[in-house]
Amino acid sequence: MSIRIFGPNAAFQATKLCRNCVYFRPNPTYINTDKTKTQDADSIALGLCAISGVQDLVTGEIRSSYASVQRSNSAECGPNGKYFSEAPPPNAAAP
Repeated sequence: MSIRIFGPNAAFQATKLCRNCVYFRPNPTYINTDKTKTQDADSIALGLCAISGVQDLVTGEIRSSYASVQRSNSAECGPNGKYFSEAPPPNAAAP
């Protein structure tokens, strides 16, 4: 799902939101104020982008960068969402 934005000098334009992308991952290490792991607004705001990452040579864990960093860097996904791929709706029935 995309949000449409309308400005006085522009037509409707679909906005590619990271949270709607197949590469987006809520931050698994975020702990909310109740000290429980959950997917709330802050875990989404601090979300990660799985399109690229760096592998830890000791643990093998792949560390992704923050989605906000990817979108602010034109050499990466950038403001236009160069690598954006629409994720299926969360309640979509599997075939």
